[in-house]
Amino acid sequence: PYSAPTLYPLHGPMHTLLSRLITRSSIEQLGFVDWEKVKDLVETAFQSQDQVKLRSAFGIAQWVVLGRRFGVPKAGPMGEGDVEVEVDRVDGDVEVDGVDGDGADGDVVDGDRE
Repeated sequence: PYSAPTLYPLHGPMHTLLSRLITRSSIEQLGFVDWEKVKDLVETAFQSQDQVKLRSAFGIAQWVVLGRRFGVPKAGPMGEGDVEVEVDRVDGDVEVDGVDGDGADGDVVDGDRE
């Protein structure tokens, strides 16, 4: 089976791409990643060829791309009217808070009940 490379050359195409994606403005637009903690991630990952840091950089770059492509608004604290969703991994029930506006928690949606 095919396995993608785990290391990429310094100043190669992946380094260039990640450097363009992981910028201060793109990270701040996410709203849930601290720029101070990731500002040197790409350079450090490629210079040291650290697989864990490279994976982290790829994950963050994916969030940036998804946010841009789907117009995801900047994340922030939950406010009035926001919806909180929890999925039960065992039976697949989805618990939705704040959807019907009654303020009651724990409305369950699984196709049989709401």
